[in-house]
Amino acid sequence: MQTIHEKPDDLHPVMDSLGHSSLGKIIRKAKYLLALDHALQTILPPEFANHCRVVNINQAIVILGIDSAAIATRIQMMSEDIVQRLRKNKEFKMVLGIQCKVQAR
Repeated sequence: MQTIHEKPDDLHPVMDSLGHSSLGKIIRKAKYLLALDHALQTILPPEFANHCRVVNINQAIVILGIDSAAIATRIQMMSEDIVQRLRKNKEFKMVLGIQCKVQAR
């Protein structure tokens, strides 16, 4: 029996062709943003992690959605350290900065 995460063998050609399409690019970016968000959650102090999420990346600047202006200010002050810690992971070497945007949940 297959688990939810396993792909049936007959889906491999479909998944391969998606990888070369516009939809494939969107899927790759979504996976990258999820991985980046997971890495960020491990870096942030626990009291901030539940209030912050990666919403996009644009020209090597990570855009964070934060549900409080006070927390956004604190994270912005920590941004150099956060970027340095993210860049230790080869997947995120290209990250140059962080932009905080206050967004209600």
